[in-house]
Amino acid sequence: VELENNLNKNENLTLKCHHNCVNTYVSSFHINHAKRKPSTSSKEEPSMKRTRRSNVENFDFKSHCLFCGLDCPVKRDKKNPHRWKAAYICRTVNKSLGERSLKERILETCRKRSDDQARLVEIRVSGAVSDLHAADARYHGKCYSSFLGTRNVSAAVSGASKIELNKTDLALEKVIEEVRNDTSRMWTSTELLDYYISAGGVYFQTGNRSIMECIVKTLEGEFILLSTIGYASLLISKTFAHQILKLKSHEDDDSHIHIKNISAKIVNECKEVAPDKTCYKTRLSPDAVSSPISMTHCAKKVI
Repeated sequence: VELENNLNKNENLTLKCHHNCVNTYVSSFHINHAKRKPSTSSKEEPSMKRTRRSNVENFDFKSHCLFCGLDCPVKRDKKNPHRWKAAYICRTVNKSLGERSLKERILETCRKRSDDQARLVEIRVSGAVSDLHAADARYHGKCYSSFLGTRNVSAAVSGASKIELNKTDLALEKVIEEVRNDTSRMWTSTELLDYYISAGGVYFQTGNRSIMECIVKTLEGEFILLSTIGYASLLISKTFAHQILKLKSHEDDDSHIHIKNISAKIVNECKEVAPDKTCYKTRLSPDAVSSPISMTHCAKKVI
């Protein structure tokens, strides 16, 4: 089209081109082929690219790590021992009554973290119909410590709480407005999460504590968050909290100073006692078990 426009404007236009290019351009075969070819300027949307099966993540309990999703061979590779990561198979050994299984602890940690990795791990673990032991699930030692470690979990929770309020999250704005309008009510984390989901919210689907911390941060210290293990967290305004709770400022409470002084004294006394490393008791008698011992001796054993 551009060449045609230039020729119409100037009949004496001089062009330099290859001989083969001219023959190809004026060839009747190529002209008919170009007519049959659909126009590239068509406004039709291009067809969607097919998704290959290899592009979809396939997770296998017997070969992949629960946490990172990569290959997780339990046996050390003799040819490349330096490339092998310490891996373990999930096993339940001497589980006492009432003790949580590994599957339950992982799911609870996923709800606490509420990050992208936690959502992937939750999907994988929930896919096990029975327990992880029966599914022959496995994991890398470092991945286990990184995901379930107390310090890493706290960092993930604090990172989720530091996310700024998204202005397009209308459901969260409705929840915050409802909490601000009714300051004489104690809100539980489950109530706020249910209200958030019913309003069309999709971001805080798994973490009750995350939405509570986000609300407290948004309200700029007007509310306090009360939480304990095994119970739903409570959100209550500071004005109403003083009427039903005896709140005391942390600055006025000096009990932690006395505790630090006592603990420092115990540590110093333990360091002064030289343990006898030449003699160890390998058997316990009823008299030795029932004999009273001092707090300093107990602290020395712990330290």
